[in-house]
Amino acid sequence: MTSDSDKRQTQVDFSRVKRNLQSLTPIPGPRELYTKAQNAFQDGPQSPEQPPHVSKRKRTGSPGDALVETRARSEELILPKAADAGVRPHEYVRIKNESPWQSLQKVYELKLDGFITVAIRKPPSCEIVTVKNFVGSDREQKVKRLQQTQHENFVRFLEAFHSEGSVYVVLDYVPISLAHVVASPAYPTELQLAAILGQILDGLAYLAFKKLEHGALTCSNILVTREGVIKIASQECCRDVGSLPGADLADAKALGHMAMELIQKYTQDDGATGVEDCDRWPSDSKAVQFLAMTTPLMDIIQAYAVAAGGILFVFFLINLLPYLAPLWKHISLFTLKHLIYPYLLHRHRFIGPCSRAELLTQAIYLTANLFCLSFRVSGVAKAGIRAGTLSLVNMIPLFAGPSLSFLADRLGVSLQVYRCAHRSAGFMTVTLVLIHVLSVVSQGSFSLSPPQHLFAVIGASSLCLLIILSLPLLRKASYEIFLRMHQTLAALFAYSVWRHLPADKLFPRLYLYISVGLFLFSCALQCGGILYRNGTFRYGHSRGQITQACGTVQMKIHLSKPLKVHAGQYISVWIPSVSFWSFLQSHPFVVTSWSDGNQKSLDLFIEPRRGLTREMLSHVSAADSRLVLFGGPHGISAPVGECETLLMITSDFGIAAHLPYLKQLIHGYNARNVRAHRVHLVWQLSDIDIGFAAQPLLNSALEDDRIDQGYILCISIYLESGGIHKMPFGKRATVYSGVANLREIIHAEVAAKRSGNAGPGHGSEGPKMTIEEELESGKLGTGNGKILVTGEFNDQLWFSVNLVEVSASEKIRDDLRIIVRSYLDEKVRLLELDYQPQKK
Repeated sequence: MTSDSDKRQTQVDFSRVKRNLQSLTPIPGPRELYTKAQNAFQDGPQSPEQPPHVSKRKRTGSPGDALVETRARSEELILPKAADAGVRPHEYVRIKNESPWQSLQKVYELKLDGFITVAIRKPPSCEIVTVKNFVGSDREQKVKRLQQTQHENFVRFLEAFHSEGSVYVVLDYVPISLAHVVASPAYPTELQLAAILGQILDGLAYLAFKKLEHGALTCSNILVTREGVIKIASQECCRDVGSLPGADLADAKALGHMAMELIQKYTQDDGATGVEDCDRWPSDSKAVQFLAMTTPLMDIIQAYAVAAGGILFVFFLINLLPYLAPLWKHISLFTLKHLIYPYLLHRHRFIGPCSRAELLTQAIYLTANLFCLSFRVSGVAKAGIRAGTLSLVNMIPLFAGPSLSFLADRLGVSLQVYRCAHRSAGFMTVTLVLIHVLSVVSQGSFSLSPPQHLFAVIGASSLCLLIILSLPLLRKASYEIFLRMHQTLAALFAYSVWRHLPADKLFPRLYLYISVGLFLFSCALQCGGILYRNGTFRYGHSRGQITQACGTVQMKIHLSKPLKVHAGQYISVWIPSVSFWSFLQSHPFVVTSWSDGNQKSLDLFIEPRRGLTREMLSHVSAADSRLVLFGGPHGISAPVGECETLLMITSDFGIAAHLPYLKQLIHGYNARNVRAHRVHLVWQLSDIDIGFAAQPLLNSALEDDRIDQGYILCISIYLESGGIHKMPFGKRATVYSGVANLREIIHAEVAAKRSGNAGPGHGSEGPKMTIEEELESGKLGTGNGKILVTGEFNDQLWFSVNLVEVSASEKIRDDLRIIVRSYLDEKVRLLELDYQPQKK
């Protein structure tokens, strides 16, 4: 009996109970007890490690138990099979050699990540389960994966059947997936999202412990029970990853996409990870921070492998270049002959010309934008939003800087190429904005009361007006007015877009911020370059003297700081004192002077047209000097020094673009540092007054050509009016009447090159004969001579060709394209300079 003192000292102590519970093995539930008892009958004697309190008596049951026991004892033990499968004995599920439909009954098909069969056990159990059918040679491997992934966050594997060459696996019935949660209109809270993702992470951590990777995670195979427990399905897809670096990146990336679907009901079309609804999910929320952590980063070993492979590939390409040169020669010739030189759309008053290469480039550009616009678009509204975003992307190069010449220099392309790219980006931006507007209008009523809608209308209107003013008929009427209107409307459009975009979303506005930042950066670079080259703060200001000769404006700029200007380059001149509006105007002029070193003064040969150039003609005074600021020099100088024979074709004021090249070639020939040994200048003149104005410049070039008795320069002048006969000025310059026959002249140069008569004169002007005289005398045959065009560069990457350099009217340039195309096999090439005289 218990004493009274023990009764008085009785106290409840749950800590002792807890310690006792922790020391005991968990008591299995009824289902686990039934399974263990059944295994005891099937597998014979239990392990000696079994707790002594578990009874070893045979259960009493139905009469069929004896048959089950007899059949079970005749089978092998579970332990060897579990070892072969690579699982623990309690994870092993026996594959029964019988049809599953003996104990199951089909109910219906359920689509989750694929179609599975929903079945019910035959009475008395009546349990609802799902059945999957595995066929093929990997069916045993799939069953092994199911046995290896037994975790509370994976769909439970119950049993398996082998029948008629297929393996049927029975799993728990969980009919709800995260895809249903995503499709529902309700958004999960941050706590619910944490509960979902936390359980998925527990499952993935279990896989990582098993050195497995799922590799096919989607919202359709992440199931949810009615109690809110996450069950990962399709675990038969798991694969071994071992210790490979970055092997779990696929599951991490898939987890990020699933989190993004739960957060905002959709994923990004480009596969990027991010949240667009900043109202519901602020950037500092835990959900967004978790989403950023799921973005996989390149492993350090992968980065090393990529860098090492890239270095080896570069060395391989360098070693391969000599073998690629002949192939590149044929590709280049084919491209020139069939894509670049022939016009697909000829020159018209308001449109053209357009070569096949330009049209192909435009088609690729259009196709890329159409693909981005239509790729995985769910509807008109989504397409409209994407069109608006694409318009912001295409707008970036339009606002890259205040001057197209400055941007062309930075990219290393000609001004003509950059203008074409600028026009293409502009038209594409307008098209995408129109698609964006039409998609909004098609959805119903559009109210102007919200400020965002009002500025959308203002921006679209300013963009349409900008395109209308860009038409050639309106643009050429007054280029200075057009340029300022163009810049004003562009600024209004950018401001309207900024007001139209939502203020709480960073990403759509980021493109606009990039455009503005790029514009300000280019402005700072250009202004700094102007101030530095003009020597404003240290050397004072440059001064300009304006003179005229026969109606032609000539200007000499005395630089405050010496400047290096290459042949063919031009400057943008700002002269605020010429007129009231001239402080708002700057104009590009080609520099006609050239020097081997830095120049202290620059000479300009200017055609008076409208605006600033006409005002300069009315302010001619050799005694007065005016304040001048200039930008540049701009443009690409052609490598004419590497050419052997050059044919310079020009008309009227186009002579200004060729004069610095003449000086450079003659100086280089006298100094023995150029390859050129023949330069033929063909000048088509419509007004003899232009000839009088340029006469001192041409005579200066002819005089320089006599210094070392080189006589490499030959000048042929064709005067359209006047009816004069042939008038030679010695042996190196001749005036002809009419229009130059360019085809015969080019053919004669080719023939002279082949016959060896294209070399320089020797000792005097006596033996020197012009091409026209050689044609008339019949000394030139019709051989297939070769002419040099673009130059021969380092390591023979460019092959010896003859250069036809042109700064002439549109008609002459179009004719030369056709003529030179027929001589491409003779290594004749055409080069159009940056400055081209315009039609009056």
